[in-house]
Amino acid sequence: MQTADRTSTQLTTDPSGSGRTVRVTMNDPAQLRVSNQELATVREAMRELGRLLDQLDEGELEKIVLTQRNQMRAVLITVERYSALERDAA
Repeated sequence: MQTADRTSTQLTTDPSGSGRTVRVTMNDPAQLRVSNQELATVREAMRELGRLLDQLDEGELEKIVLTQRNQMRAVLITVERYSALERDAA
């Protein structure tokens, strides 16, 4: 079992479609399941934000995990999903 103070490194295919393999590092990876389609670099997200938002709105993706320097940095979700999470946490 991994604890929150340990990091895990995972190899995955670059989501930009280049076909290259990238290394992604995150703390406590047991907490987050991510498909290759749900990964985007911050740079890619800046270029493709409209398309990514459309995929979220249309239900093609549940979330988009933004990576920077091979580390997971943030998760992009719809306002509806965020509202549901807040409601469930209350």
